[in-house]
Amino acid sequence: MKVGENQEEGRSSASSTRIPSGTVLECPKCGEQNHRILKGKLVGKKGETVECIVKCSKCGGVRKETLKQEKSVVVRVIVSVEDRSVRKELELLQNDEVVVGDRLIVNGLEVEVSSIESEGKRVQAALAKDIDTLWTKRADKVKVKFSISKGRKTVSKEMYAQPDEEFFVGDMVEIGRMKVTIHKIMCKDKLLRRGSAVASRIVRIYARAIRETWA
Repeated sequence: MKVGENQEEGRSSASSTRIPSGTVLECPKCGEQNHRILKGKLVGKKGETVECIVKCSKCGGVRKETLKQEKSVVVRVIVSVEDRSVRKELELLQNDEVVVGDRLIVNGLEVEVSSIESEGKRVQAALAKDIDTLWTKRADKVKVKFSISKGRKTVSKEMYAQPDEEFFVGDMVEIGRMKVTIHKIMCKDKLLRRGSAVASRIVRIYARAIRETWA
């Protein structure tokens, strides 16, 4: 899907038309489709047409083009970060389709769409113009929980990792000043006593503290 420019919270306009930085056209010289818009101006009563100078990203050919601009809409986005929710806004082209599971960039933060509200109902997919609210969760990092054995007591710790970062049974991991050795990994669907799992699948890691770091 196409992602529009991020907008700050509090914007009052329901829709806008802007000159994009690039477009998809077929180059008459080399057939390449990706083009950069060097400069342009909005024309017409509603400013939905752009007269512009485009440059082919492959052969560098420059020419004039007239583009029909699709309107954009500002969509309300709720971003869940740990135990709190933050309200943001995201600008999308009105006919962009958003699907549960999509990854979006909202104010520089990568999020995953967990639910879509359209016309008062929860749906699996909707066009941007029909969306009331996007419910999302932070996707650039996930919290990994640890249960760490220190002699006769167990302590809980946590760290942040990239969703695709792998943790291996038997590996040594540093959590703050503490060094631990992983001996079991509880995933969403099974308990691992050997092998590895990516952070996004992990429910909890069981580890033993290395004695020199107990203090």
